[in-house]
Amino acid sequence: MSNNVSARKDGSNYIASTGPDVCKTPVGSSIVPVPYSSIAFLGSAARVNKTVRHNGKPDFMLNSRTPNSMGTEPGVKKGVAKSGYLGPAAVKVTTGSVFSKKWATASHKDKATINMASKGPTEKKR
Repeated sequence: MSNNVSARKDGSNYIASTGPDVCKTPVGSSIVPVPYSSIAFLGSAARVNKTVRHNGKPDFMLNSRTPNSMGTEPGVKKGVAKSGYLGPAAVKVTTGSVFSKKWATASHKDKATINMASKGPTEKKR
């Protein structure tokens, strides 16, 4: 996404890890921690705003989630810090100044978490 652009349910929008996602990976008869890069595309996002649209696509909000992420496929023994494996991704912090349907709207460079162990709770409305 470009700077100052709202996130939307679109396959060209994504959440990408900015650091390694360390997962326990089988190597021979051993399990070793291996760093991976993770990415989650917003084209299959859930909990999006179905009435507010950006360029014809549903708004991706603080409460929205992707169903899965990719990039850590070999790390089948899950994460070292968190037990996620190809898990959902979600925005965790937004600017808090733009809302749609009482949820903060996500935009470019908002802090997010990726490869979560579960979809997480429904965020509170404003």
